[in-house]
Amino acid sequence: MKILLIMVILLLVGGFLIISNENIRLNSWENILHFSNLYYNWLINSYDYSKGITGDVVNFFRPGK
Repeated sequence: MKILLIMVILLLVGGFLIISNENIRLNSWENILHFSNLYYNWLINSYDYSKGITGDVVNFFRPGK
């Protein structure tokens, strides 16, 4: 349950950072679509980076390098 809560908080903070850094006002459909595109790209990039980090950690601790 704690892990789920931490993940939700991280996703919300990521969304709020995108809104504040890009100075997006979510009062029009155009801005909502722009935010959705940025948020989707942020999620995909975060997933790709986590795959790379996980692979590096596994290779580091793998016996018989």
